[in-house]
Amino acid sequence: MFKLPKFENTINQYSAMIKNVAEMTLSRYRVSLSSNAQQLLTYSLYCQSIESKIFNEFLKENQDYIEQILEMLRRAEELAYSIVDEAGLLLEKTYSVDFNALVKMISILNLKYDNLNVQNEYSTGILICHGYSTASSIASAANTLLGEQVFTAFDMPLDVQIDEIVYKIQSYLDEKRYLDDLIVLVDMGSLEQIGNRIKKFNDVNIGILNNTTTAMALEVGQCILQKMDTEEILSKVSQEIVCHYDYFPKKAKEKAIVFTSESGMSIAEKIKKLFTDSIPKTIPIQLLSYDYYHILQEDIQEDLINNYDVLFVAGTMDPKLDGVQFISLSEIIDLSSINKIEDIFGLYMSEEEIKRFTDDLIKNFSLTNVIESVTILNPKPLLNIVEKSIHKLEREQQRLIRPRILIGLYVHVCCFVERMVKHEPIKSYPNLIEFEKEQSDFIENVLNSFDELQSHYSIEIPTSEIGYIYDYINMLNVEDKNTYVDE
Repeated sequence: MFKLPKFENTINQYSAMIKNVAEMTLSRYRVSLSSNAQQLLTYSLYCQSIESKIFNEFLKENQDYIEQILEMLRRAEELAYSIVDEAGLLLEKTYSVDFNALVKMISILNLKYDNLNVQNEYSTGILICHGYSTASSIASAANTLLGEQVFTAFDMPLDVQIDEIVYKIQSYLDEKRYLDDLIVLVDMGSLEQIGNRIKKFNDVNIGILNNTTTAMALEVGQCILQKMDTEEILSKVSQEIVCHYDYFPKKAKEKAIVFTSESGMSIAEKIKKLFTDSIPKTIPIQLLSYDYYHILQEDIQEDLINNYDVLFVAGTMDPKLDGVQFISLSEIIDLSSINKIEDIFGLYMSEEEIKRFTDDLIKNFSLTNVIESVTILNPKPLLNIVEKSIHKLEREQQRLIRPRILIGLYVHVCCFVERMVKHEPIKSYPNLIEFEKEQSDFIENVLNSFDELQSHYSIEIPTSEIGYIYDYINMLNVEDKNTYVDE
């Protein structure tokens, strides 16, 4: 064999096949095949493939002798014979490799040589649980942790009859004739009575444990590997596997206020700071800031609701957090929501502190102060030109924008002007091409209305930014249906 010319790719392929089959088959029986034995088997298959004519002639001439030897091995080394038989079947079915009688004989002899202590007495475990993959999952976890294939899984979907499971156990035992002991782990219901159906299998000791779990499978598997007596295993495991419990009462969620802005995280942080600076003392309320488009994500909203008792969301656009009221930035600036805010903070402050808080809130959230806080530009001229531009947009659109929306829109436009000046525009917008086609009139109206603003700050408004202005107006249903009248 070893004098044959060597084609490394072919040899490596056979080597990988043997290694894979060895891992799948041999570990189930708690035996091993040394690297030397695996190499010999690899070269046996390799030799057979490149010298098939010689092999076939030899097999034909010596068929009777080989069959006699195999029959002798089957009787004398039943376990080794069964292992190799199963491995050969895997090679043929999985890799279409011809596992002939001569290779089978060589493999049995080498397996026995490598595992002189292989005995026919062996215990194994079967897991049977309701569900399409419950037993398989427990068996996989237990076998992995044990480092050996101790358990075989029989999944029992709810529409499968117990007779079918009994038949599977009988077929399994017919294949594993060497077994002396079998421990069956079941979960519940009719499976608990399976003992009455399989106790007739008189040629093997059978033990059954109910209410199986992964922990129980591990305990049973360790006992099997330690070659404990089956009855001793049943007694030990039934006494040691006890249900314990822990109780964790729910914790009160920390109260929080969320600040958000479609102009980005930095703007949300600045709005939060204006609010924080208005609070006269430390109170048990977390102030959190989020980018508006980030907070729209379902997992972020779920995390907020699960971890905080959110009192309200404040910002320029409503993220529609489930069950949480939204207070717009304009409602804070024009004081239309001041009573709501005072009611919340009144739980943590005295009357004197509430008055101070309200006074500071009015001062900090004046429109000029907000613009000054969120931009690096001079707020007064910026506000003047923004107001003129939006007023012109109303004329172009022939529709009014409600006063409470105008304040938030002023902040939004001032923020994007700063981005333009700093050369940091938002360049992406969802479905931009579609927006350009469907809203060409709106785009033209914005460019016309903001012409003075563009000239004053030497900027060009990209279509992506116009898209977000459109969203701000339309997603919030802020366009008034009244026709614009120039006063």
